[in-house]
Amino acid sequence: MQANLPSDIANSLAGQEFKSWLLAAVVAGTDVGEFAIGSVGPFAAGGMGIGGGSLTLQAGAGTFTANDTNFTTFTVNKRTAGGAAVPILLGSTKLTGANATGSMAAWSNVKLTAAAGASVAPGDVITVAITHGGTGLAVPASILEIFPSLN
Repeated sequence: MQANLPSDIANSLAGQEFKSWLLAAVVAGTDVGEFAIGSVGPFAAGGMGIGGGSLTLQAGAGTFTANDTNFTTFTVNKRTAGGAAVPILLGSTKLTGANATGSMAAWSNVKLTAAAGASVAPGDVITVAITHGGTGLAVPASILEIFPSLN
């Protein structure tokens, strides 16, 4: 690896989280309306692509078993200048289907899928909405991380 080659710099940055937040435990069947978790600070001109995200259980928080009937969906959005919510990451505690996370064991993480063309720019507000299908699925307290993409 040449530390000063642009492609190697990009590879190094893509392996680092862009942002992370603590999320409180989610009660099965109780939707959590969209709430702001932070904003994007300044960076070089242009936007930054979003490559994906992860949800990691906090130490000792517990586990969950994915279910295709009773599930919880996490939608991470960006809001630009007070505009409408635009999804950038999606994950659903299902076993199968689009954006399925599968089950989660203690001390592990699951991937959240980046929406097609997801990107952020300085000043964007990052929000999360949590909804349920069926009776829902309880999700222990976790850490949400967002990762940049390689361009």
